[in-house]
Amino acid sequence: MDLSIKSLLILTTFHKVALDDELESLNPARRNEASEDFLQKQLKIMKLFLWQYDTQMYDSFSSIVHNFKLEDNLEHFQDSEAVRNFVALEKADAFFPKSKVFTLSETRPRKEAKLLFDILYNAKDFDTFFKTAVYTREWVNKGLFYYVFRTVLGMREDTKYFYYPAAYEIYPSAFLDERVIQKARDAKIRDYVHASRSEIRLFKRAQQTMNTVCGERPVRDALSTALQTGDYQEVVIPVNYTGKWDSERDPESVMAYFREDLGLNMLNVAFHSKYPTWFDSAHYGKYNDRKGELFLHYLHQLIARYYLERLSNNLPETSYITEGEPLVGYFPGLRHSNGAQVTPRQPFTKVRDTKAISLSEYHEHFERVMQAISLGYAIAENGTHVPLRGEHGLNILGEMLGFVGDNINYKYYDSVYYQALYLLGAGDEKIPPSALLHPDTALRDPLYYQNIETFFRDYMYEYATTLPKYKYDNVAVSGLNVESVDVDKLITYFEDVYVDLLPVTGYGFKYDDNKVDVSAKLRRLNHSPFSYRVSVSSDKEADVLVKVFITPKYDPQGRTLPMDTRIFYAFEIDRFPAKVSAGKNIIQRRSHESTVAVSDPPTFKQMWNKTHGALNGKETFVVDKVSSGFSLFFHRLHFMASPPLSRVTSSSLAGRSDRSVPRIGQPAPLSERVKMKQRRNERAGETTVPTCENPGATPPGIEPASPRREDYSARPYGFPQHLLLPKGDEYGLPVQFVVAVFSYEEASSYDRRAYDLQSFTLLGTDFGVKFPDPRPISFPLDRPFRSEYDAQVPNIFTKEVRIFHKTLDEINETTQ
Repeated sequence: MDLSIKSLLILTTFHKVALDDELESLNPARRNEASEDFLQKQLKIMKLFLWQYDTQMYDSFSSIVHNFKLEDNLEHFQDSEAVRNFVALEKADAFFPKSKVFTLSETRPRKEAKLLFDILYNAKDFDTFFKTAVYTREWVNKGLFYYVFRTVLGMREDTKYFYYPAAYEIYPSAFLDERVIQKARDAKIRDYVHASRSEIRLFKRAQQTMNTVCGERPVRDALSTALQTGDYQEVVIPVNYTGKWDSERDPESVMAYFREDLGLNMLNVAFHSKYPTWFDSAHYGKYNDRKGELFLHYLHQLIARYYLERLSNNLPETSYITEGEPLVGYFPGLRHSNGAQVTPRQPFTKVRDTKAISLSEYHEHFERVMQAISLGYAIAENGTHVPLRGEHGLNILGEMLGFVGDNINYKYYDSVYYQALYLLGAGDEKIPPSALLHPDTALRDPLYYQNIETFFRDYMYEYATTLPKYKYDNVAVSGLNVESVDVDKLITYFEDVYVDLLPVTGYGFKYDDNKVDVSAKLRRLNHSPFSYRVSVSSDKEADVLVKVFITPKYDPQGRTLPMDTRIFYAFEIDRFPAKVSAGKNIIQRRSHESTVAVSDPPTFKQMWNKTHGALNGKETFVVDKVSSGFSLFFHRLHFMASPPLSRVTSSSLAGRSDRSVPRIGQPAPLSERVKMKQRRNERAGETTVPTCENPGATPPGIEPASPRREDYSARPYGFPQHLLLPKGDEYGLPVQFVVAVFSYEEASSYDRRAYDLQSFTLLGTDFGVKFPDPRPISFPLDRPFRSEYDAQVPNIFTKEVRIFHKTLDEINETTQ
């Protein structure tokens, strides 16, 4: 069992061609084989994510904890004052308690997190950085440490290329139902690793009936699989979504699969790690281009995608939050790392004053921001007027609304976005924080999306009215005409994925020697790969920028939406540069090539084995230094999230011969599944283990094709590829597929490389690098058009398409 999410890899000839073309286009100068020193450091970084509560697992860690003294190494830090302040807290035993839940909504842990960041960030060399990390991990709150550690890894020049695991691999309890976590711990308590003879016999009997167990839906709240081979066991626990599945009394519960998606929540973790609200660019000398504008674009895209998913489930628009009106209830069913329950919100709860902020304080800051928007300028700390309607106005407004460190006048405007979250999510100081108050869990709560809707209604709608509406000439490009768009049939379905639960079960065992594999199996939405073809005519050879959106056409009542509403709920699924020649051109694009989305990242176990394999001379570990705060050194697994392709049509292959792909959904015999697992494990260097994976996921005799290379670096976390399309419905949800082609405007010489980062439209570029394209990030959907006529430009083409939701059986039936 892989350490984290696992899904099928079916690599067709179509995909191979795309992969080869893409990898050949990489710049060889930026790709280097990792040195032994680099690999040893990578291994050290990975060990810091293991055994969070037991430093004695590694002798080197224990030695550092007992012998390393911060006060004796002041010369190894650029900010010695921060080190002295930390030591003072340590001697006074005044750290934020380990037993409490870390949240940025409280002043004390937020200040301590910034102090720890200052120490780690300002370590002069890697050795000092690593020893400081090991030492401080022992003494500070673990949630605080890992929040800071993953943030600082992406900001230090000597660590930003190191891989770090997904948050759900570090602490699964923040992502999975507490009942699943408890069952995993129960499995460990029963001591599966050192199974008695009677237990082994029990496992063998279970193995004999495995086809029956795996072929049927597991009994609810029961362990679905318990296999034993030699001294290795595998346990798979089925997961129900933590939201209440009572759609009659709680219609919002049907959206739990979307809100609780692991990839979507990792996007939020990645954004807040790259853009900490307290980060002061001037103080640290590191600048993110258009951070405030990215923050607004990020929220806008979240709510647009959420709206499309609600349409798929026949749910009404997300309601606004009104003071004095009851809030939607939410019961997360999660537990914090200290065992405390993530505080639920009872129905009919109302917004009230909290310890962090009062309603009157929020209203005061609200009025100040609205005044700035109305006047067209904000007041900086030094009293100067900063225009909000100029070239950088939107970015300044975004930093005012959502940040502390880069806010032009935090003491006057505060950060109203986070103030609203604190009001909605904070309770009594004796009650553990709710899901809203932590990036790992915020997107699970339906109130989070209501907050974004209210946020845009209160601030961004008002701001848009102060700007001139787009006219025909603002958007049209002379000489460019999009004549037609052809889109493959869009199909979605649900698939099974797996999450390793070792972090909550592995107490007392080293990762290398662990012989029990306890995993959780959950369902997620995915889509069949699709391609689209854009016919563009041009009067000259030119570089162009292509943007692709999906917008709703009808509201939940079936009424045609007005243009402004369609624009607001437009979700961008791709953005890429292209070159057109004079005359007619066909631009073909595949869904897995999207620069908006990312595939499942490599798992911790994969990277652990790859690092050891490279150190032992069995593998080549190539570092691709695309500047990214979230780079990792593994092949960009576009296809790991690929759904079961039933058939690649001649149109999707764009001229290539039609090739049938083996059908998915037929259970393979147990012996064949074991052989396939053995072959995969042998390639990965893992222990050979039979498994009872999704029996309908792998057809007999078919195994995933290995990628040609495993050395292309990409941003591992971003908007998940498997959620690129809304679910749709069985009849085909009607949406508009919008393709806009503009002239290519270069912001810097880095522009072309930025498109290799994946999800750069949501997470931005590296420090000190301009965002590609100087136009507004959401252009041309960042403000209303003057009229329907002004939107009818020749370089934008709108096509109505339908998104069908099917079962795997239905998909396979169409190929028979």
